[in-house]
Amino acid sequence: MSGSRTRLIAVAAALALAVVTACAPSGAPGAPSGQAASKPLKMLKIGVGSQGLNELPLQVAKVKGYLAEEGQDLDIVSIEANVSIAALTAGELDMINAVGSAMTAAVGGQPLKVVVFNVTAPAHFIVAQADIKSIEQLKGGNIAITNPGSALERIAVELLKNHGLQAGKDVELVSAGNPSARWTALRQKAVKAALLQFPEVIFAQNEGFNVLIRAYDEIQQPQNGVAVTDTMLQTRRAEITAFLRAYLKARKFMKANLEETIKIGAPFMEVDPEIARKSIELFRYAADGTADDKDVETYVSNKKRASELVDYGPLNEAKKAVGWP
Repeated sequence: MSGSRTRLIAVAAALALAVVTACAPSGAPGAPSGQAASKPLKMLKIGVGSQGLNELPLQVAKVKGYLAEEGQDLDIVSIEANVSIAALTAGELDMINAVGSAMTAAVGGQPLKVVVFNVTAPAHFIVAQADIKSIEQLKGGNIAITNPGSALERIAVELLKNHGLQAGKDVELVSAGNPSARWTALRQKAVKAALLQFPEVIFAQNEGFNVLIRAYDEIQQPQNGVAVTDTMLQTRRAEITAFLRAYLKARKFMKANLEETIKIGAPFMEVDPEIARKSIELFRYAADGTADDKDVETYVSNKKRASELVDYGPLNEAKKAVGWP
């Protein structure tokens, strides 16, 4: 008896649901149309060092809906470059933007590849205290960088070498962390100079600190982009290509729509619109998402060929799809 009653209740419930569904107007609760009927977005997690101009195309891709068009969403996770490698290889992240650290790790045997370069000339500046007017005056002093083995350490070493100074001997490199922490160290006079980027370099100039060197005037070096594991390239290649389509759409939008890019960028970078404008106008993104093979190989001291460190296959597919440039 109990079993018969249960079956009757189930049948009645099914009939009631059928009536409600049939009578519901389009878009009303219970009507599987529009966003309610769409599949949930695939969340990708990317590890980044900061929320600045390097990461702005990612935010534009989110805000303008380019990722959603590809069935994706993006969780932008702040993480130090050296920690991001372990998180990526452990599967805690899907991708990272610290491509320099990724290439270094690949030389050490980690199965990683760069799939796009966002920046190929370092948008960093050696900024010093107001009483220091030249790079030579830093002899016996120090420069705040991120951490040992980072891309910023390489930049600092090369820039000092260009001016006859040796890192570690003539100028100490101080581990200070992310861009905000480096700017704070400089502002509080804890260091003589710091490697800063946008927008911190604008803050520094406004407060009377001296820009001694613009790194992009002196060196070419892959700086930022997206790196993934070989496993993701093999098993989730379509996801990478879809992500890169959204990224390229964002880059095209930024180039054609400065004012709206500023509106998106200012709150993302937590700066006022005028600082965002100056930063965006001066920043230099990689022209086509690739880096010169020679620059890639030089970065790893020619220990691997560029073809062993990068895979432009998904990028090339994405370019065709969005009509890049």
